[in-house]
Amino acid sequence: MIDYSNWPRWRTVASGRVSQVIPEHNAYYDVKCRKRLFEFFSTIFFATVNYVSKTGIQMNLLHNPHHLTVVAPAKVNWYLELLRKRNDGFHQIETFMSTVSLYDTISFAPRGDHELNLKVLQGCTSDAESIPLGPDNLVLRAIESVRARCAGAVAKQGFDIVLHKRIPSAAGLGGASSDAAATIKAINGLLGSPLGAGQLYELAATLGSDVPFFLRGGTAFCEGRGERISPLAAPVGQWIVIAKPPTGLSTPEVYSQVVISQRQRDASEFGLRLKTGKPSLIGDWMHNRLQPFAIPLNDEIKVIQNEFQLLQDAGRCCGHQLSGSGSSYFGLFSTKRLATTATVKLTGRAPGFRYFCCRTTGSYGLGKSDHGATAA
Repeated sequence: MIDYSNWPRWRTVASGRVSQVIPEHNAYYDVKCRKRLFEFFSTIFFATVNYVSKTGIQMNLLHNPHHLTVVAPAKVNWYLELLRKRNDGFHQIETFMSTVSLYDTISFAPRGDHELNLKVLQGCTSDAESIPLGPDNLVLRAIESVRARCAGAVAKQGFDIVLHKRIPSAAGLGGASSDAAATIKAINGLLGSPLGAGQLYELAATLGSDVPFFLRGGTAFCEGRGERISPLAAPVGQWIVIAKPPTGLSTPEVYSQVVISQRQRDASEFGLRLKTGKPSLIGDWMHNRLQPFAIPLNDEIKVIQNEFQLLQDAGRCCGHQLSGSGSSYFGLFSTKRLATTATVKLTGRAPGFRYFCCRTTGSYGLGKSDHGATAA
């Protein structure tokens, strides 16, 4: 009989049939090898997750000459101040935003004609029904905008597009804007990169105030109506929990209620705190000037605000507020354990909401903006 007790562990693991190689009386090695296998694959998995968190979530998942799939992340607003109402009807704002590891997936496949065929997949039917499939869809508008700036045959290239929505709509998370930004970069690449970085930023600004931010992602200070981007060198990986009420909010409706405050906060102070990466310092200074105007339009926001406040009173949440114009509400947590525990607790106390436990991500895009901004 072969004595298995002296076999080296690497040979046992490499066999791929641990339970058959090791006899019953040598169960010690059976347990140890299974544990080593689990640790090995866990290390690979978490190393991949950490790499995505540090380098940014928006990247090509599959790219060949006939197919391209990209992901488009959501964002949260750490700080949002309203300075004045402009002559063009927009508001002059200052805001700090970060992309997070909640994202949509978009696939593009070139067609043999000039048609654009969009299909939307969504787990939440109500959100899917609220997404336009015609010319008003930002993904289709982004493709048309890129093609309009091209010459020759590529200007008529058609695509089959599949948009898998995970980011809730009418939530203040920038889902549609992120989809547009991801589409701009993807289509420009599939058409042979006829547009440079500056042209892409100019194009993005015509589609929406948040779209230029999503071309680069990460953390940034945004001015104007949101299209002037200054990247910020802030640590990534902040743990947040996003709560989306059953109903959304219209951004124009929220802004229509705004009364400009005469006592405005200093954005530079928050920028310094955000650079430290310390949740306690960030949470103490979080600010959204739109929040008091959004809450009366949606009673559900007040419900979840109270739940986050209970977590903060218990020392578990560092800060919480509305994201953008809502209706999503989010809280900042110092550790993964606190964030995941809070998600479970909130799910039990306010079961009608959708919850997302995620982290902030790094930049992934075009480098310098057309405004020449560099990392602050």
